Amino acid sequence: MIVNDVLKLIKEKSKYQTPITSFNHPIPTYGLSYPQMNEIAKQIKNPISFLDSNTNEVYELQIIHTMILKRIKDINLAIDYFKSYCFLAKEWSVVDSLCQRFVIAKEYPNQVFSLIKNISQSSDEFVQRCVAVMCLSHFLNDEMIDEVSSLLINLKCEGYYTQMSVAWAIATMMVHYPKHALNLLVSAQVSDFTKRKAIQKIQESYRVAPSYKLKAKELKQALK
Repeated sequence: MIVNDVLKLIKEKSKYQTPITSFNHPIPTYGLSYPQMNEIAKQIKNPISFLDSNTNEVYELQIIHTMILKRIKDINLAIDYFKSYCFLAKEWSVVDSLCQRFVIAKEYPNQVFSLIKNISQSSDEFVQRCVAVMCLSHFLNDEMIDEVSSLLINLKCEGYYTQMSVAWAIATMMVHYPKHALNLLVSAQVSDFTKRKAIQKIQESYRVAPSYKLKAKELKQALK
């Protein structure tokens, strides 16, 4: 199934005759739900053919791309496609879908984390979001937590989507690695905006212990 065939299926499932855009969703979209896109993705029998020919012209093609990439089992090939798409994706939910579906990272943590460290040198807002979301999705464990903390603290992009992803990672870290999260919340290298957003997420979480919510609240009061 080539991209034109996939696009035809997208149009058939859509209630819109032409793709729409909005302030909150600048990428043209046919308004399909994730289950609908997943249904289409399951019909693609040749993943490589689709990935190589994808035009990415609408949102659905971009999300389906992340769904198909998940099916690549050769780690070297998977890393190549992941890295390429990481630099192409310019919308936060596409980045998040790419990262959260890249479950091969659990099987090959060293190779994938090496890639993440490499791309973290980029100053691009969405590439840095990719780094943070990969960290919180696949590398918050005993073996990697120190390296993850070091990586997050060095994501310097001031873009909104980078800072929000770092805040998300810190808040997630607070559940099982509160000492590491608190170290980031007091670090001068983490922006006050990121700290505030992380603390907000911590306060809203049902998984963070009350004692650590209190400590986070105290740190928020100390911010300018």
